[in-house]
Amino acid sequence: MDVLIVDDHPLIHETLGTAVRAVLPKGRVHDAFSLKEALEKAGELPDDSLVLLDLGLPDGNGIDVLRTFRKAHPRMRVTVVSATETSVLVAAALKAGAAGYIPKTSQPDIIVAALGVIAAGGTYIPQQVMAEVGAAPVFTVRQLEVLQLLAKGASNRDIARALGIADNTAKQHTHAVFQALNVTSRSQAIVAAARLGIDLS
Repeated sequence: MDVLIVDDHPLIHETLGTAVRAVLPKGRVHDAFSLKEALEKAGELPDDSLVLLDLGLPDGNGIDVLRTFRKAHPRMRVTVVSATETSVLVAAALKAGAAGYIPKTSQPDIIVAALGVIAAGGTYIPQQVMAEVGAAPVFTVRQLEVLQLLAKGASNRDIARALGIADNTAKQHTHAVFQALNVTSRSQAIVAAARLGIDLS
């Protein structure tokens, strides 16, 4: 998968690049430091590319940056990576078609988990604003399978064997499920999923 990181700060490119490679070891990372450069580079990439877009660029600011990019490349999945994480901005980004919203203040492991959810086709929203924007966790099919296996008492190794994936991949999926439900243990995850009406059978 091709991943385009759009931000005007080199340190953010380094941080996000490291997270992308942790989730997508074979991913191809591209960098852009302005909206104009991002639009040009996106034109050279496949339509299924993932875009990590800052909303504060030298030649654009706010939700209009997202709208402009989405209008030019509607088939690309765009995730906002921003220093601002108010519920109003998160809601506006989701309404404008963002596939997720990752605060720059997030810890590295949170960023990796968020990218794992998004790369697998899910939507990531920071827990601290999820209730305010009225959003429920969105899981990928694989994450639902992991959640169902957790409910049956399966360990990460059991999950890996059942799904035919690596132990580390199973661990990443489990972590992503915990993050989406805002819990820290398997028992808490099962209770939280039940409260949301998720079928664990």
